[in-house]
Amino acid sequence: MEAVQVRKNGRLVETGLGANVLDHPVRAVRWLANRRPIEEGTLVLTGSLTPTVEIDAGDVVEARFSTLGSVSIRAD
Repeated sequence: MEAVQVRKNGRLVETGLGANVLDHPVRAVRWLANRRPIEEGTLVLTGSLTPTVEIDAGDVVEARFSTLGSVSIRAD
């Protein structure tokens, strides 16, 4: 199961697991597929692994995933 650490300005502020989305991301996709067709190639975002992190101008936020690598942004 994928895990994530969220850092704001270098400080760890949140952590989460894929299981935080309806107990498993596949359950979220199954719920959606039972309500509407999902075409091949469609990107499905299953939800957030962590609570929302509030940011201000100048903040740098990084998400570090256990197997997918990391991504960061700077708020202007």
